[in-house]
Amino acid sequence: MIKEFNQFFTKILTNHSLKDRFILGLSGGPDSIALLHLLKNFNSSNLHFNVKIFPVIVDHSIRINSSIESKKIKEYSQKLGFKAKIRKIKEKVPRTNIQNWARVHRRNLLIEEAIKTNSHLILGHHLDDQAETIFMRLNKGSGLKGLVGMKIVNDWQGIKIIRPLMIFKKKLIIQYIFEKNLFHVIDPSNDNIKFERVSTRKLLKKIDSHRENSLTTSLIRLSDLNNKFFSIINLKLKNWIEKNIFYYKHGSVVINFEEYTKLSKYGKELPCEIFAKVLQNVGGKTFAPKKEKLKKKIDLLINHIVKKITIANVLIYQKSNKIIFLRENRNLFFKQKIKKKYFYIYDGRFALKSRFDGNLLSSYDYGLKILDFEKSSLFSNKSDYINKTIPVLKTLEGRVISPYLSIIDKKDMSNMQLGQRDFKFFYIKDIEF
Repeated sequence: MIKEFNQFFTKILTNHSLKDRFILGLSGGPDSIALLHLLKNFNSSNLHFNVKIFPVIVDHSIRINSSIESKKIKEYSQKLGFKAKIRKIKEKVPRTNIQNWARVHRRNLLIEEAIKTNSHLILGHHLDDQAETIFMRLNKGSGLKGLVGMKIVNDWQGIKIIRPLMIFKKKLIIQYIFEKNLFHVIDPSNDNIKFERVSTRKLLKKIDSHRENSLTTSLIRLSDLNNKFFSIINLKLKNWIEKNIFYYKHGSVVINFEEYTKLSKYGKELPCEIFAKVLQNVGGKTFAPKKEKLKKKIDLLINHIVKKITIANVLIYQKSNKIIFLRENRNLFFKQKIKKKYFYIYDGRFALKSRFDGNLLSSYDYGLKILDFEKSSLFSNKSDYINKTIPVLKTLEGRVISPYLSIIDKKDMSNMQLGQRDFKFFYIKDIEF
């Protein structure tokens, strides 16, 4: 396993030209402990990469002994020579949907650490996790894009998330743990079938035990095929997107209506995927709406049954042979603290940097107009609507600064620069499916 891991991790570092600093999400379970050891071994035998690993343990406070557990994991990590830290989730644990709550908060804290330290993020997901994810998404009626599953290398809010165990099955990881006699903790919730992932895991094992061909293997194969399919789609659609989808620095997107409707001759799936991607770009949501619901909304709009629709924080309507996507001026969180020279994500769609510490506040509350549109503009009648979605920065000294707006490709976010500006907003253009 060590040899395969070293070869695979080397390939990831080389192919993606990754920087040398990584935050490792360390839960203390078999997967993350195995990954910790594999990374230590990699560093010992690949000094020329000079990879720096910083384990971060997230204490979710769900179990009574979680703080004690976190300290043990930190001490163990430090004995191996790593500089580890503990981050505690401060929000109150909810009564329902606990695992998803913990997952989201853990991810956010890890991303926050990666941003603060100018690092990428390494997670311990493996092949069985992938199969479970695909199975759950199938049950929820996911579109083709959702069936790609988790990527080995993925961009998230300007941070690369790397999953170097995604070529290994859980069985091999457990074998590695016991062969090396490695310390690890057991989370009792991993046996609680009231959690969706746990019940899915147990169901897959049961199905596999009664099948000649493993369903788990078939699900992984489905993920691989969809990944290859979307790689081809990205190449084929690149020119079409450049000609027919237009991004604006204030966070709106416009699609050529006539050319978009022509895509329906290839079926409804492709137009729906494009629509969903634009929704995510404009609405800032992590996941697109369910495909069946979205297809119905699209049909209503393009068949002129309704003049406008709202979905996923986005207002969509037609004008001058264009489909216009605007961020709704609601569900906006302005009161975000900003530290100078760090980069932040605002509303899931803008990256920002500032030369000053301060707080994001509503420009509308200060009577400021960030943008003026000419009468001939597609957005001339939506000027106030759009301006309400863009915040200003109030510095600690009381100065109010309007943002300089620009567009940046998602793949170029690591190169974000302020230039001569005090406060800059980069609308993230993400056209990869």
